[in-house]
This record gives sequence, C-alpha cells and structure tokens, in this order.
Amino acid sequence: MKMDNVTRPAADARQQRIAFALASLFALFCLWLNPVGYVGSGADDEHYLAAARCWVEAGGPCLPTDHWQTRWPVIAPVAAALALFGDSRASVAVGSSLSFGLLLVGIAALGTRWFGWRAGVAALVAIAATPIVATFALTPNPNVTELAFQLLALTAATIAYRRGSARWAFVGGMLAALAVATRNTSILFLGVSALAWLFLDKERRKPLLWAIGGLVAVLGAEMTAYAIATGDPLGRYTLALSHTGIPSTELPEGFDTSASPLFNPAYIAAWRREMGIELFWPIDGWLNVLAGQRLGPLLIAALFGTLLLRRRLSPETRTILARAALGTGLFIILLTWGLAVDPKARMFMSAGALAALTLGALVAARPDGRTALLGYALLAFHLILGLATIAAYPHSRNGEAAAARWIAEHGEQVELFPGAVTYLTFLDGVADLPLQGSGQPMLIALTGGPCETAIVDQPGYGPTARVIDRADQGPATSAELCLFEYAPDYWERPDQRTR
Repeated sequence: MKMDNVTRPAADARQQRIAFALASLFALFCLWLNPVGYVGSGADDEHYLAAARCWVEAGGPCLPTDHWQTRWPVIAPVAAALALFGDSRASVAVGSSLSFGLLLVGIAALGTRWFGWRAGVAALVAIAATPIVATFALTPNPNVTELAFQLLALTAATIAYRRGSARWAFVGGMLAALAVATRNTSILFLGVSALAWLFLDKERRKPLLWAIGGLVAVLGAEMTAYAIATGDPLGRYTLALSHTGIPSTELPEGFDTSASPLFNPAYIAAWRREMGIELFWPIDGWLNVLAGQRLGPLLIAALFGTLLLRRRLSPETRTILARAALGTGLFIILLTWGLAVDPKARMFMSAGALAALTLGALVAARPDGRTALLGYALLAFHLILGLATIAAYPHSRNGEAAAARWIAEHGEQVELFPGAVTYLTFLDGVADLPLQGSGQPMLIALTGGPCETAIVDQPGYGPTARVIDRADQGPATSAELCLFEYAPDYWERPDQRTR
C-alpha cells in the first residue's frame, strides 16, 4: 500500500504533463491548419502594424493619434518582433502569438484551479479550436490579448482568494489593468469583478483588496506617461471616446455617428447582422453569434451540456459556473447594450471562454462515467466544426504568392489598387508600384467577389478590362486578388482622360 500511495501521485503528475503537452501540440496544429495571420486591406490589424512600425522607426513608443494606437499591449510585442527579426509577416506572427500563448496558459490555469486538471486540458483544447481565436492568433488584435489578461487576472484572483495572498491579489490587479490598457471595454470587467467581490466570504475576500494597488500601479503609470507627453493624463480615454465618429462599413450608409453610443438604441439596432437574422433588435446580435461558425458551435455545445448534465456536476462546480455565467452575461449586456458596440463574435469571446471552461467541467465531472462520455461527445462536436471552419477561413497566402509572380513578370507594367497596398505590404516591390490611375496597362486589385464582378461595361466602349490571372483567398470567401489588363483604348476614353 505504501508503494501505491507513493507512486500514484507521481503517475498522476506524469499523466497531467503528458495531457497538457498533447493539448499544446493540438493548439499548434490549429495554427498550422490555416495560419491566417495578417490581413490588412481595411482590417484593424493594418492600424496595429502601422503603429508597431512607428515604434521601430522611432526606437520607442509613438504618441497615439487614434484609439488603435493607444493599445500598447497589442503593439509592443509586434514592434519588438519587427525590431528583432525584420519587417515580415513571420515577425508579426511571432509578436502576435504571445497573446495566444498567454490565452492558452490563462484558460488552462483557470480551468485547473476551478475544476481540476482534466478540465484545464479540455478548456485549452476547446479554446484553441475556436475559429474566432485561432484565426486571430497570428495577427495583432485586442480580442485575444484582452481575453488573455482577463483570464490571467481571474486565475491570480482565485489563487489570492484561496490562499489569502495579498501578493497574488496585487498581481491580479496588474493583469486586469493590462486588460484595460489593451481595450477600454475591460473597464466593464473591473466593474463586474468588483460586484462579484461583494458576494464572496467577508473574511476571505479582504486580501483581494490589494488588487486595487496593482490596478492603480499600472494605470497610474500609463496616465503619468500621457500627462508628460501630452499634458492630458486621460488622453487615451479621450481618443477612445472619439473613435465612434470614424465611419464604419458595419453601419448603414449615412448613419449619424455624432451622437454618443452609450445606451443608444439607434446604434444597437443599426449594426449589420452578420448572419442576416433580424428578429428583435436587442437580441439580434446574440442570435447571430450563436448561428455563426466562428463561435456558435462552442456556445451551443456548452449550452446543451449544461442543460443535460448540470445535475451530475458537484454543488461547488455548479456554483462556480453559475456565478461565472452571471458575471459574463452582465459583462456582455453592458458591452452590447450599454456601450452599444458592434455585437460580432469577437466581442463575445468572454462567453467563448466560459463555454470552454464549462465543457472542461463536464469532461472532468466523472472521468470514468457516462457524464464524461457525453461531455467528450460535445467537445468533439465543437472540435470537428471548429477545425473545419478554421481550415476554410479566408487567408492571403495564395494572393501573396500570385502577386509576387505578377510583379516579377510584369513589374513595370503594373499599377496597384489602393485597397491592396496594405494587403500586400510584405511583398518586395509593392512599395515601388504606382497606384491606380498612373496609366499602366495592368492593375492588381483585391475584389469583394469574383474578378469578373469588377469589370464594368461602359456604354459605347465595352469592357474596361479583362482578367489575366486570379488568386482565391480561401474557400470561405468569394473575394479574389486579380490581375487585370485594361482595354487597349482605356486611357483614351473621355472619362479617363482627366486621371
């Protein structure tokens, strides 16, 4: 018996290490399956890349001029990677992958602390195969970074609460502050966390007050930097509030963006429905996220699992999940109704994390029983659909390869559509190409559909151009990168002479 008591913990520890190692390899597989990475061409990552390049050129942080440039936890790792490894797509991926790694560590640690190591492994696997996470993993964005710091903050707070540790509470406050520095929406995370603190044991919750010190330390340092640089310690928040005036293609043409979005039904009702579901404007965003492929299968699996298996979970597990669900629900309500942000899947990632943790709890409930088998089945359902969506997600690899060939073959005869400039920013020779309107006989353009949709018949003149070559951007989109050749008399036509 002594031998069994000694060897069993060692064997269990070895099993844990193997399980987490395999889960980590699976996460790398999700990235290998379709390393989407940087997109550009109007996507937000082009703003973060521009900011990171500014940091590299200046040898340090650049003074922000818009809300994208204030998000230094997103920008700093990418700038460091560009400085170390050069300006390339791979460098951007390396810098951005730090947030993905932190997210995996955060959800695995939190799942383990809350429900056991099997739950941590399952939650890591579930979140890694979530398309809205994997497709953002290798490009600069606040979605993955903000969620990573939120999960790490919750992990530190959990340790602080259970151990009565002021040090861990202070660390948790610092991590929460980094989430706020990543995106101001995490101010709501702070509010929900403060509300949750009121429902904890009165004696055991006291050390958590040290989180305020960590929060003040980080945000105070940031405000001091802004005060020195601009004279306005609240400069980043001013820029964040002004971003609603920036036109968005997700709002109807002519929509009045001069009014504040805070608790504004006009904004909530006006956002474009991603899946086309329009039933009742306050919940349309939620329904479209559930119906979408980027996050929906994970949420549906967790919802079904909760309905079917909740009575098999321990009372402690049910309590933790119920409190987490209430907090997450309040956070999303304040986000989508209070701040009236665009209710797309990327703004529901906290719900995705909760769903992954829920699947973890279901898998870990009874490792040798029927509950675990159904939990594994729900996890498999999510993994199959998630991996299929990731594999089909739009990418730029085909486009970049084709454009490199076109530039090598026709470089002196090609001009570039402005929207394709940032899309092809890492290709040699792109910076030297003239923009559309220069008079060159060929044009490289990124279209919203098949190349033929960009060819317009002008009355009395015929087609403006013909398609020479094309490159699709993945099976999940009809967009193509196209090489056009203008009609022979294109530049002699009356409507083109003034160009």
